[in-house]
Amino acid sequence: MIFAATQPVSDYITINAHRMVIDASDITLQRTDEQGPVYNFTTIEKDFELAFLRIPLPDGLTLSPGVNWTLSITYTGFIFGQPSKGVYTNTNFFEFNGKMAYMQRADFMKGELHKRYIISVKRWATTYFPQTPLMSSYLLAMAAGHFASLQTVSETGVLVRAWAWTGME
Repeated sequence: MIFAATQPVSDYITINAHRMVIDASDITLQRTDEQGPVYNFTTIEKDFELAFLRIPLPDGLTLSPGVNWTLSITYTGFIFGQPSKGVYTNTNFFEFNGKMAYMQRADFMKGELHKRYIISVKRWATTYFPQTPLMSSYLLAMAAGHFASLQTVSETGVLVRAWAWTGME
């Protein structure tokens, strides 16, 4: 992921990491302009209760505002004990009813039917969306449930929301 600090940071980076297997040795940090070293990590802190991953920054490193950084993490998602459960189903195009299934591209017209007390994560104020451009099917996501969000408006005027289960925001 590429990010920039909004204030000087010299202690740690905190990100949400729910149901992911991550080792410190699988994390690197480097300025996006590739000026300076690639930082590797030997320790991380995992908060399983709140689903946070804290990455302690090396001594002497301060992430200054306005500098873009690239944080790379190699991870494994949580997979249930059955082949068609868990994160794996999001990317499993290998089998469908015992047959090979291929990734498809299509124009999607999407709508969701849900109870009124359920929040549907979507782009517009209504539950129906305009037709998408031609895109791969694995890029389409639908999520409905008990969600909450944090939101802000970026420096370029774009509304940005981060969604999570209620209580995890």
